[in-house]
Amino acid sequence: MQIQIDQISKRYSKKACALHEVSLNIGPGLCGLIGRNGAGKTTLMRIIAGIMEATAGTVYFDGQTMKSSAMRKHLQEKIGYLPQDFGFYPNLTVKETMDYIALLHGLSGKKKRTRIQDSLEKVHLNKQADKKVRELSGGMKRRLGIAQAIIHEPEILIVDEPTTGVDPEERISIRNLLTEYAGQRIVILSTHIIEDIAQSCQQVAVLDQGKLKYQGDIGSMIRAVSGVVWECSLPLTADYKNMLHEYTLVSNHYMEDGIRLRVLGEKAPITGSVQAAPTAEDAYIWMIGGLAK
Repeated sequence: MQIQIDQISKRYSKKACALHEVSLNIGPGLCGLIGRNGAGKTTLMRIIAGIMEATAGTVYFDGQTMKSSAMRKHLQEKIGYLPQDFGFYPNLTVKETMDYIALLHGLSGKKKRTRIQDSLEKVHLNKQADKKVRELSGGMKRRLGIAQAIIHEPEILIVDEPTTGVDPEERISIRNLLTEYAGQRIVILSTHIIEDIAQSCQQVAVLDQGKLKYQGDIGSMIRAVSGVVWECSLPLTADYKNMLHEYTLVSNHYMEDGIRLRVLGEKAPITGSVQAAPTAEDAYIWMIGGLAK
């Protein structure tokens, strides 16, 4: 399966444009869609899933589109979707929840039981099958969300901010689950956490203010900012804020002997500055024009 996003725009009003002529090709594997809040990630994912109509442009799935209701139904059966905000009936058990979702997908009998068991095993929730949803931790609920999205074995899995609000251990677990599921399938992971992308995604797309800033692999993204990452030291009493008019501050560490700065810019900020090896975080901040103030 290949997804071709061709000149997609979404406008809510004359002044509110969520997406502006976004074109993107997504193949099998884990694709990270990264951008700050309000960048247009959720809007784009909802358009891909067929939940929202684009104002202009087309999404192709191996050359097919959702233009007709019959084709929309056919293609949506190939898609699993986990929105950022989702809820379950708190008094149902994990197994009852999955049973309900399976019925919605038209599964029954042995096939339904097998899919429920397989999905819960994939997300490591089989031992919690008889627990009520209200008893689950935040990370377990996220994993249950993934389980319901893959119960019909979709060729395309779309997950919106799946690691938001979970502890580091759960974040790693969810990242690994998505990587394992990808294989020859397409998994689109939306996040504003650059580490989730750097650690797991073969493909990366950066969105900012509704526009596509980058598409490619994480290595090329990092290499694109070689030569613009600087580290320098200043006295503890130094006022470095004036420097930020020309540079983007990535980090500032106060130490016993001074302030250690990491900044982005075309030239050395002060005498004695040294070029630093760029990271995915540096590349992302540079591409979106700096952190939100």
